[in-house]
Amino acid sequence: MTAVANFLDEVVLTGSSADGPVQAWDVRTGMQLKAYKTTACGRGGLCKLGEDYLVSARVSKNALDVWGLDKESALHKFFVGEPMGVVASSPDGAFFAGGSLAGAAYLWECATGELLRAWPAHFKAVSAMAFTPDGSMLVTGGDDTVVSAWTLASLLDPALATRPSPTPTHSWAEHSLPVTAIATGQCDGGGAGLVVSGSADRTCKIWTLGGGHLLRTISLPASVGAVAVDACEATLYAGAADGRVFEVPLNASAAIGEATATATATGSMGPGRGDGRSGAAATLKGHTRAVSALACTADGERVVSASDDGTCRVWDVASRQTTHVLRHPRGLAFSALALAPRRRIVGDDGVGEKRKLAPLAPFSRFGG
Repeated sequence: MTAVANFLDEVVLTGSSADGPVQAWDVRTGMQLKAYKTTACGRGGLCKLGEDYLVSARVSKNALDVWGLDKESALHKFFVGEPMGVVASSPDGAFFAGGSLAGAAYLWECATGELLRAWPAHFKAVSAMAFTPDGSMLVTGGDDTVVSAWTLASLLDPALATRPSPTPTHSWAEHSLPVTAIATGQCDGGGAGLVVSGSADRTCKIWTLGGGHLLRTISLPASVGAVAVDACEATLYAGAADGRVFEVPLNASAAIGEATATATATGSMGPGRGDGRSGAAATLKGHTRAVSALACTADGERVVSASDDGTCRVWDVASRQTTHVLRHPRGLAFSALALAPRRRIVGDDGVGEKRKLAPLAPFSRFGG
């Protein structure tokens, strides 16, 4: 295996809404590498924090469990002001965000643990959130059907700290049912990047952060529970309530080649977003219950899907075939997944010495 391939190797981290370990799996071999004990998290309640940590939001509890990626025992338990349903971290690990069941969003600085901002982001539960790849914006979705984009600059501005609620840069209310998933494109910075939202209304919507425009609506034959975009922003993957994963090219209108399942797309992505593949959308079949989470590996070769059927599937992008089926040891539903570098989990950074963890202080329950 080349050094580049080894560097890009990733591990799938899977969580369940029932008490049990978060499991780490090698995406290339399907082998379980670690079991982080013990937690329970809901959909969107698990994320990698920087290069060193894993965080899980405890279901219906005011607590966040934190592990070092190389250790199976919990490193910290942070108690927060209210239960967090979904969590996200900035790509550099400097900031951590949580969305509450009551609709509030929270933003912490990881090195100090300071609660920088807490604000009413949605009228109902925050159901999804993600940072842009450059870390300049936080995108949230709610059960109130709204998707909002917030700049970190405005959230961190001391002059605006006295306002009870910051104003989002964009607020989109085109979904007719709760937002269930959010993904951000990987190609551009926050000023020109893409946001994809999935909803129980059976649609995915693609937005531009630059102008706040709705670029495209993709209608699917089942409600959407998870979305992911590949690194080239060429393909959208949408996980549905019926267990199917839909692969939709973003450079062409898509129609799924089945009489019983038709996907339609309106609008145009414009030049430069495609990969030259056929405009026909594909269906990845294997799950028997709802898809709860999706992720694309950094090398672009695999898509990983988690499901309520107690399995996590690793799909080969080129052949659209399942290469590994990862099974929960107790047959429980998988509620969340995250990807992390394999070298961090097995402790092989190639530097010949123990790596020092990034600073991480206990999160404050209340703002300063």
